[in-house]
Amino acid sequence: MAPKKTKVQFRPSWTLETDTNGYPRSEWLRRHDEENAFCKVCETTIKFSVLGGQAISHHAKTSKHAEKCRQVLDTSQLRLERGRPTQPASAGASAVSSPSASNSVLADTTPLAPVLLYSVRRKSVSAEIFWALKVVASDYSAASCDGVKNVFEAMFEGASQLENFSLNRTKFGYVLTDGLAPYFRDKLKADLSGAYYSLYFDETTNDGGSKELRTGVQYWSKEENRIVSSYLRTYFIGSATGEVLSEKILSAIDEHDLPLNKLLMLGRDGPAVNDKVQRLINEKVKTVRQKSLLDIGSCNIHIAHNAFEAGLDAFGDSMADFVTLVYNFFHGFPSRWEDFEKCQAELGLKHQRFIKHVDSRWLTLGPAVDRTLEQLKALDKYFLEFIPSKKPKFLVKVGYKKIKAYLTSPTIRAELVFVRDSAQIFSQFTGFFQKKEPLIHVLHSVLRTVALTLLNKVCEPKVVKKKGVCLSALVRKNLLAVEKVDVGANVEVELQAAKVSSHYF
Repeated sequence: MAPKKTKVQFRPSWTLETDTNGYPRSEWLRRHDEENAFCKVCETTIKFSVLGGQAISHHAKTSKHAEKCRQVLDTSQLRLERGRPTQPASAGASAVSSPSASNSVLADTTPLAPVLLYSVRRKSVSAEIFWALKVVASDYSAASCDGVKNVFEAMFEGASQLENFSLNRTKFGYVLTDGLAPYFRDKLKADLSGAYYSLYFDETTNDGGSKELRTGVQYWSKEENRIVSSYLRTYFIGSATGEVLSEKILSAIDEHDLPLNKLLMLGRDGPAVNDKVQRLINEKVKTVRQKSLLDIGSCNIHIAHNAFEAGLDAFGDSMADFVTLVYNFFHGFPSRWEDFEKCQAELGLKHQRFIKHVDSRWLTLGPAVDRTLEQLKALDKYFLEFIPSKKPKFLVKVGYKKIKAYLTSPTIRAELVFVRDSAQIFSQFTGFFQKKEPLIHVLHSVLRTVALTLLNKVCEPKVVKKKGVCLSALVRKNLLAVEKVDVGANVEVELQAAKVSSHYF
């Protein structure tokens, strides 16, 4: 029997050497586990347990590693560090703080603590970091960094900062993740230290079809002397089960040194899987402090959307179909828009286009219907006069037939107005709560106002006055007769104009 081979152990001396590209291994190499090292620039593991240092050397010679090192470890790359610089002043060490109000490079001019930048090409690196921060503050794309040097050279000819300025989408990503992110993460940790906090999360599917989990935290900031919300981390996940989500949330808490016993509550939207996340995280918290998380339910804005959707299921979904048909008929057809604008001009209407209604966000129906109402006369002229006389080929299209049927309905305006006014009841609520400041203290009173508004439309006034907001107010004996239901003054006007009773409506 052949003797069992002994696994090679990781040697700290490997990190003290310089690789074949001229970069210190200490800048990219670290131990990962018993058998693997980790390359920070390539973000990959290197198995050393068999070949030892030869595996490290072989990885350093790959073209991919060499290119990554050139982008990340080049002397013109940004280096951030707290404390005194390890390089002499002649190497180009400087302290740079965030811009003042008089030099507003960023949208947010809140002053930051000084950051030490080390670079042989100091001025160029300073320019790179300021532009990177501007890209983040203004929500530009990473691709906007491609070719930006040529733009600056044309704008600021002869500027010394541009001599070694080098920034593209790849380097911009490294500036953020490897240069700036650790500094701001440490800054957040320091501000959060000892504070009670709430953690919010949102699982969604991104444009690439992958699932991602975004986490954030809300807490009382000692530095800003107010409640602030801050992003923590985004995780890309394969499945979004309760177990996976809770594991990633706990990981975000651990990475930022947040004590579980200071966690007050979880902010979440409505899906049932998040109820399980609440339960699993709550069990962890109870083992630490023997007290549960505060539970005020899921996102109230989601609930308002779902309530409006439930109302549309009973009455109004046809108007959602109508505005969607109209939008799709014109979207992507410039010639149709040109003909429609002629109809608008003849009627003295603004040349406005239709607003898209997103069926997963039901309250977008309000603005879409409002715009349709503004252009309803132009729609009548285009579909009922222009197309039959000028574009007869459209008469056989299914979309045209459906739109014509809606436009010729005697209650079309009344139905549109009803949906618009109903959406406004809910939109006022969701708009009020789409703010950054804490609003939990007014949630009950605002919800009560919305509920009473709706109850007063369908219930006997004396019942609502006596019972207030409760389900028992909605039993059949407490409901108004159909002809007495309050559909709104605007709707009544439209019904009278169409010579249709509210009972028929």
